[in-house]
Amino acid sequence: MNIILSPTSIGVSLCETTLSHDICKLSEDIYLFFRDKTYSKLVETLEVEFFCDSYLNLYKRPYYTENISKKIPSSEESFTIYHKLVVDIEIPKDEVLHASSIRLLILKEFINYFAKTTLPVKIRKSFDKDRFVADLKAFFDSYSAWQGK
Repeated sequence: MNIILSPTSIGVSLCETTLSHDICKLSEDIYLFFRDKTYSKLVETLEVEFFCDSYLNLYKRPYYTENISKKIPSSEESFTIYHKLVVDIEIPKDEVLHASSIRLLILKEFINYFAKTTLPVKIRKSFDKDRFVADLKAFFDSYSAWQGK
């Protein structure tokens, strides 16, 4: 499964911190860990957007998209989104600004979110959420050990 972490939705000044770099690095590591894993035939991509300010929350619940064609504005070309799950995860701004490791904070919130959240009906039965959360925890444990935490 392809996991994409969005570094632009945090809602704090990225130029004053290393947040963008940290999230991009974490995104690369998560991609490598999860690229050959499958939790449902209906989910090829998981897009995770992190935010600190509640007004940035586009989706209150996970959002599933399947076989949607979109036209590129001012172009003749279009593209299709296949089997994509989008989630928005809120992280308290003060925790982001004072975290010793933003990567570990994001992983912790990622695990907590999926452990508690109900998935969309379309994929609920087919998505092996328990195995996904277990793999997230395994990744977190190996990542935190590698980080020396």
